[in-house]
Amino acid sequence: MDESLWILIDKLWQAEQRELQYLALDILSPLASKFSEGHVTKLEKMIITKSWWDTVDMIARNLIGKKLLKNQTC
Repeated sequence: MDESLWILIDKLWQAEQRELQYLALDILSPLASKFSEGHVTKLEKMIITKSWWDTVDMIARNLIGKKLLKNQTC
């Protein structure tokens, strides 16, 4: 995944307008299957910096949760 995409996502995420965080999630959603281990850290930072219930749920359910479940060793 291109680093310039993550720069855009970070700018959207840091914006004051909540709708821009939704846009960032909309951009990332179709790419979730391509996330690597390094992307988990970026998604975790997003959860910590904008901890609204709806954005946290979206990241946990649709972005990071699938990656973590796939790598689960239980």
